[in-house]
Amino acid sequence: MSNINARLLNILLIVPSYACTSKTGGGQRTLLIFNALKLMGKVDVLVLDYFGEAEFVSESFMDAHFYSSTKLLACAEIGAWRFFRPLFPNLLDKLARTFGATKYLYLADSHAVVTTKKLLSKSQYDVVVGRYLKPIAQSGILDLTNAPFVLDLDDSDDAVIKSKLGRRELSVIKKLALKHQLKQTISILEVMLPKFSHVWLASDSDLQKTPHRSKSVLPNIAYIPNNKVSIHPLPEALNSKVVLFVGAFAHKVNVEGIERFITHCWPKIKAQVTDATLRIVGSGGWEDMRQKYTHDKTINIIGFVEELEDEYQNAAFTVVPLFEGGGTKIKILESMFYQRTCLISHHAQYGYEKLQHRESLLVAKNEAELISGCVELLTNPNLRETLARNGHKSVVSDYSTAQFNKIVSDAIKNFS
Repeated sequence: MSNINARLLNILLIVPSYACTSKTGGGQRTLLIFNALKLMGKVDVLVLDYFGEAEFVSESFMDAHFYSSTKLLACAEIGAWRFFRPLFPNLLDKLARTFGATKYLYLADSHAVVTTKKLLSKSQYDVVVGRYLKPIAQSGILDLTNAPFVLDLDDSDDAVIKSKLGRRELSVIKKLALKHQLKQTISILEVMLPKFSHVWLASDSDLQKTPHRSKSVLPNIAYIPNNKVSIHPLPEALNSKVVLFVGAFAHKVNVEGIERFITHCWPKIKAQVTDATLRIVGSGGWEDMRQKYTHDKTINIIGFVEELEDEYQNAAFTVVPLFEGGGTKIKILESMFYQRTCLISHHAQYGYEKLQHRESLLVAKNEAELISGCVELLTNPNLRETLARNGHKSVVSDYSTAQFNKIVSDAIKNFS
């Protein structure tokens, strides 16, 4: 590895099946890392299959040097739970995930280890890159090779649990279980993070909170599909009264966030801007929610669309009313790339502190500010246009694909 620029590297990328397609923010980050690694050498991909999805995500890695997947054991197939799982598999999986010892979720999976050993027998890897801590731990590779490991921590395991603890509707039992999980997870991170040569975090805040000898910020950026050379800024839709929400239905916080917005904010918004409409698009099962709001003609639940550019073209602005959930909200950057400003919750601004309130977008601390922000943007197209232009310039400058690729390359070169 002493002459890293003189030859192609043999790289293994380990990813979870739930973060592999371009239809989700997590999948887009995976593909951005995959594309950056391909610039450095031959990339083998190992997908750890949590929900029987591996056959559907393989097309995302058609140009991988080698693609492999393995189905993991369910939560209740590990430890003492396994003796009772045949009776109530779904229930016990849920109970094991919530109340079981967290350490079992980070142990090497017996199915995955078999696949990992086969990969190691075929290739000597110069570097192993893992998306999230849990999948790379479950692969068993941390104890099977001396190759350096790079971890894309992204949504830090403890941060996700802390976010869940902020839910208003949590029962006392669930809150106690989450606090117990958090304590165990923090201990696991302290033990496992030193195994990695380098760690990527998604924001400066995460960087400061994560103790590690070698770390850097790998920011979430907008994903440009393979069939597009670039995303061009769209002209302002001055007469539009469409408030656009873009997000995957499979991500629970998206559903909870937009339903909370519809219940507590939207009635007061449309009372002041009577011709306003809320349009919801994204992958997954949004269509299942449509029946719930058929009585309100100002709410259009579309679901999956082939071309998001058309949605941004017709929108006045986008809204990200999420008050929980780990990680950065990549759809904010996508909206800015298309030159549509955003109204976002203070929580959603996490990781994008360079995008300032009333410079590039509007940031709401609570539901009252979501309401007033929506009304202001719907009735002030000049403000929308100014914010959108500033936001687009900032995103192009600070969150480019070239910069992303350089961070990936620099990290691997530095520890090699």
